[in-house]
Amino acid sequence: MSEQAELYAMKAVHFIGVGGVSMSALAALLHQNGVIVSGSDMQESSVTAHLRELGIRVFIGHKEGQLGVADTVVYNARIHPDNAEYAEAMKKGLQIIPRAALLGSIMKTYARSVAVAGTHGKSTTTSMLAQIFCTAGCDPTVMNGASLSCLEGGTYRLGKSDLFLCEACEYTRSFLHFYPGIAVVLNVEEDHLDYYRDLDDILDAFRQFLAQTGPCGTAVICADQQGAMRAAEGYAGKLLTYGIDRGEIRACEIRTHLGRVCFTLCRNGEPLGEIRLAVCGKHNVYNALAACAVSLTLGLSVQQIAQGLALFGGCDRRLQQVGKVNGAKLYIDYAHHPTEVHAALEALRSMTKGRVIALFQPHTYSRVQAFAKGFAEALKAADISALAEVFSASETQPEGVSSQNIADLLPHTPVIEDFERAARWIRSVAREDDAVVLLGAGDIPQVARFLQE
Repeated sequence: MSEQAELYAMKAVHFIGVGGVSMSALAALLHQNGVIVSGSDMQESSVTAHLRELGIRVFIGHKEGQLGVADTVVYNARIHPDNAEYAEAMKKGLQIIPRAALLGSIMKTYARSVAVAGTHGKSTTTSMLAQIFCTAGCDPTVMNGASLSCLEGGTYRLGKSDLFLCEACEYTRSFLHFYPGIAVVLNVEEDHLDYYRDLDDILDAFRQFLAQTGPCGTAVICADQQGAMRAAEGYAGKLLTYGIDRGEIRACEIRTHLGRVCFTLCRNGEPLGEIRLAVCGKHNVYNALAACAVSLTLGLSVQQIAQGLALFGGCDRRLQQVGKVNGAKLYIDYAHHPTEVHAALEALRSMTKGRVIALFQPHTYSRVQAFAKGFAEALKAADISALAEVFSASETQPEGVSSQNIADLLPHTPVIEDFERAARWIRSVAREDDAVVLLGAGDIPQVARFLQE
């Protein structure tokens, strides 16, 4: 990676919040390229253990005196200037950069780069692309938001080709550090309203993200999603649309068997070939279509695309089966927006003989304030549902805001105050042929520990 010498002129880098998915991947990538790397996080995890196995020094807790010989400090969006390590870096006059800026700098060193953005589906679509290009022998570098078996680092892969694939998050406008050759917008809806003013504010950020591909870039846009199409208004580069109902790249003759989907991939109405997915749900048809559109743009054949997608069995915490309870299949899913909750429950419905049972943990009080009605409506897609207490993600609880706000809109939906009791509730309702899903982006998967059979 000699072409990246300018980026890796940094001799020593310290990551504040190194246990995060993207932060840990960046730390490992720099470490593999000879940079002295250290980091800190608030708690031990499998991620911090993995980093130590790589030879990276990891501290638990953010304290002064842990920066060592670092000349650069990288921080994530949740780190505030009053953080002890951030304040020490400021005092020492070190280079301080946000996580997204480092990722954007890495992206610039690759001749072909793809950034996948959208309110929902970013990790899954990036994972599909990773599976397609790895299966095709293209040796990409990948930075993802979820673990995937074909990535040796779980969430990242360091390849030797000129191809870079990454997930692009809109929170705090972090994706505006990226200048990809191909920008994907899966969908645009209201979210992160603790940061954005409203949907128009979010759309402005997505328009700027697309503009950063430049006039020679390509935007891959879902034609069936109003927000995505609004974001693409005025785009100056090449526009490639996809969808089920409309778009240049389309899924035709969609068939479903036991929840698994196959369709004929068409371009401008002409059939190109058959695509068979090993994952379920209409939302995954859209994710696969986005991956197909990018792959075709980068010169892969339909056969190569189909081979990769057939091997894609899903990524971490996306309708991932983790066991059984009372003969019912037990799943975990990262859904933390009403649209995602509804999509996950509908996907389970398509592949389940019995009932769908959901335990949902809302992620942040700000989302409960913004989307209580939406969450209640989405949970109606389950036959039986319950709520765990809100996962705060460091937010302070406003007076009168809790999971009860959602439960009040759903009859016979309890709020269960701890995970052991939640497990007992699941055992009391689950039976043979049901599907039980633990929904949320927080620590809700821990409930599964009490349900092992």
